[in-house]
Amino acid sequence: MEVTVIPFNEVEVVDKIYTACRTCYAEGTPQEQYDKTQCELTGATGWEKKWKLINHVISSGHTSTVEHTQFTFLISGASRALSHQLVRHRIGVSYSQQSQRYCEFKQGFQYVTPESIKKTSEIRDKYIDTMSTINQAYLDLIELGIPAEDARMVLPNACCTNLTVSINLRALIHLCQERLCTNAQWEIRSMVRQMAKLITDKIPELKPYLVPKCKALGYCNESASRTCGCMPLKEHALQNVYISPEE
Repeated sequence: MEVTVIPFNEVEVVDKIYTACRTCYAEGTPQEQYDKTQCELTGATGWEKKWKLINHVISSGHTSTVEHTQFTFLISGASRALSHQLVRHRIGVSYSQQSQRYCEFKQGFQYVTPESIKKTSEIRDKYIDTMSTINQAYLDLIELGIPAEDARMVLPNACCTNLTVSINLRALIHLCQERLCTNAQWEIRSMVRQMAKLITDKIPELKPYLVPKCKALGYCNESASRTCGCMPLKEHALQNVYISPEE
C-alpha cells in the first residue's frame, strides 16, 4: 500500500486555524484577524504565538476551529476490506474510489496478503491458489461477455482498490484516535500511521493530536480483555481523582 498527500502549505493551514480561533475569541472582523497573521504574526515568534492560541483552543475541546483546513491523500494498493472500514468515517471526509463497475481487470486483480497468512508456506500457498481460482473465474466471466459490474461479484475483500480521500483536520484527529488503537485492524492502522506522518513531518506541532484515543484521553476506554496495557483502564485512571458529591 502506498499513501501520499497532495502538497499543502503548512503556513496557510495554520493561518486558517488561527484566524478561526481569533474570530471566536477576539474583537474585530475575521478579515482583520487574517490580515494580522500576514503582516504582524510572521517568522518564528509569530508561529509560536499562533500555536499558543491554537493549542489552548483545541485542548479546550473547541475543535470546530480546525475544520477549516483539509488534506487530500492518495491511497493505492489498499484492500477492499480496508476501504469498507474507512468509509464508516462519514463526517468531514470525502471519498473517490476506483470503480469495479467501470474498471475491467483484464490482467487479473491485485490483492493484499496479510502477514498472518505469510507465516507458513502451506497457508500462503493455499491463499494464493484461492486467489488464482477467483482471478480465473473473474476473467472467464469477462471473456463470456458478463458486464464488469456483475463479474465483480466474485471478487474478494482482499482485492486492491485505489482512493482519493479529502479530510478536514478535525476528522483526521478522530480517524487517528480510532484507527491507531491496537484494536484496529493492522492494515488500516498502517494506512493511518502513514497519513499522520505525512502531516506531522511538515507540521510537527500536530503530533500530540494525531494519536490513538488513549493518548488523547489519558486512559484506555476499552475493556480489560481488549486493552493493550499502554494506558491504565478508565476506571483505574479515574478512581484516584473522583470526588463524590458528598465530599
